[in-house]
Amino acid sequence: AQGYEQSLMFGATAKFGGLNFFYESHGNFNILDYDAVKAKGWIPEDYKVWWGYEDDKLYEYAKTELRRLHETGKPFHFVMETADTHFPDGYVSPNTPTPRDNQYANVIAYSASEVTRFVRWIQQQPFYENTTVVLIGDHLSMDKNFFKDFDPSYRRTTFNLFLNPAGDLADIPK
Repeated sequence: AQGYEQSLMFGATAKFGGLNFFYESHGNFNILDYDAVKAKGWIPEDYKVWWGYEDDKLYEYAKTELRRLHETGKPFHFVMETADTHFPDGYVSPNTPTPRDNQYANVIAYSASEVTRFVRWIQQQPFYENTTVVLIGDHLSMDKNFFKDFDPSYRRTTFNLFLNPAGDLADIPK
């Protein structure tokens, strides 16, 4: 209703978990999932790793989509979901450094560095001045063994970060 163009992007199929129905019922979303990327010819028809295509490709496609959204001149809402850190053990892309003895530790470290690099890229774009970036973890890791040696008093939570929020957050009702 406010004229936003909305895009959703992730490397799996939108049919997983009914994400397509969720986003389609909440507005006009341009869904750029595994199936749509294949249809656009961005990956070969027979390409499939992990859940569909890896986060390395997702970040590059996201940059393309963000540039396109900005060039429309309309306000936009862009959502992307990474998956390389998903259980079990995560996906080790060819670009993942592996200095640790644990695959999951390597995947998490690489994912953290890639999301940081992506956010830094966004901060250099002409649209950043008028854009709020929200990073949200959708759930804790399902790999209980990886965290078994953590201090039991440490309370793990999902990650939430708001960069460049609009307005004064002090004005938001409690």
